[in-house]
Amino acid sequence: MTSSQIAKTGRLKPLKIAYLAVLVLCVTSLASGNGGNDPFKTSISGYVQFQYRYDLREDNVPNNEFQVRRARAKLRSIVVGRVEALFEIDCGQGEIAVRDVGVEWKASRWLELFLGQHKIPFSREQLRSARTLLVIDRGEINDAFDDFGYLGRDVGISIKGDVVKDGAPISYALGVFNGNGWLVGGDNDNSKQFAERITAGPVGDLSIGLNSSQRSDSITHDAMIAYGADFSFRKWGMTIEAEALSGNTGPEESMLGGYIIALYRVGRLEPAVKVERLYPDSDETDESLDTYTFNLGWYFSRKIRLQTNLVTTVPQDQHTYHVAVAQLQVEF
Repeated sequence: MTSSQIAKTGRLKPLKIAYLAVLVLCVTSLASGNGGNDPFKTSISGYVQFQYRYDLREDNVPNNEFQVRRARAKLRSIVVGRVEALFEIDCGQGEIAVRDVGVEWKASRWLELFLGQHKIPFSREQLRSARTLLVIDRGEINDAFDDFGYLGRDVGISIKGDVVKDGAPISYALGVFNGNGWLVGGDNDNSKQFAERITAGPVGDLSIGLNSSQRSDSITHDAMIAYGADFSFRKWGMTIEAEALSGNTGPEESMLGGYIIALYRVGRLEPAVKVERLYPDSDETDESLDTYTFNLGWYFSRKIRLQTNLVTTVPQDQHTYHVAVAQLQVEF
C-alpha cells in the first residue's frame, strides 16, 4: 500500500476535525484575549486556491471541472516562552483533513525541535509551501516519490537549525518518522523513516541543498533509500530552481527524476517554464515520462495571485496530452 493510499484510510471524519478545530480556536482565543496578562499569543493565517481544470483529451470524462484545490487555515499559539503549538487544517477538494499539528520548541537559532505531524525534510519542491510554488502544482516526480513514502507529511520528531548564520549560511534538518504517511495516528510495523537535509545559502544569490531518506520495507525488510540534490538561483527578478532525486522502488529497482524551473518577474507579471523527466525504472533509460509546464502569473496585490498553466505530458510510446489549469489564490 502506498503512502497516499494509507493517508486516505487515515483521514479523520469531517465532523470530528471541525469540532477539534473549533475547540482549539475557542481555547486559544480566550487565552489570548485576557487583557494582555496571559502568556498565550495566537495568530491565524491561511489561503484559498480556486481552480478550473480542462483536460484536452476528448475521451476523458469529465474533461473539465471547478474545484477548491486548497483551503487552509493555520493557527499558531505561543504556549510559554519559546514553546509554540501549531495546528493547520485543509478543507479543499471536498474533504477536511489535518495537515500539520504538533508542538515546536525554538531553543535557539541552531536548535528547533518539533513533535507531531509535519513534513519530512526531503525535496526542495515538497518543502516549499503550496502557496509559493512557482507553477500551480508540484509535478510527476513529486507524486512518484510521495507514493513510495519518501516525502510529504508524517508523524514523528525532527530538529533543525542554522549551523552558520553569517558569511556562508548552513542549515540542517533531521527527522525520525513512523513511515506510514500523513494522517495515520500510529505505526503498523517496527521500522521507522529517517530523513536528513543540509542547505548551504543563500550565499549571494545561490542556495544548494542535499538530502536523503531511508527506511526498511515492512514486508521484505529491504533497505529503501532515496537521495537528492537541488539548487535555487535568484537575481535580477529571475528565479531558477532545479532538483534531481533517486530512490529505491524495490529490492534491486530504483527510479530517477529531475526538473528545472525558470521564472522571471516583470512588475506584476510572472511567466515561468518547468521541464521535468521521470524514469520509473532507472535501468530503462529509454522509457521516460516528460512533462512541460508553461506558467503565466499575475499579482493583483501581495495576497491575490492569478495563475494559468498549460501542462503537456509526453509518456514514452503513448499519445501526448495537454491539461489547462487556471488558479486564483487569496491569502489572509
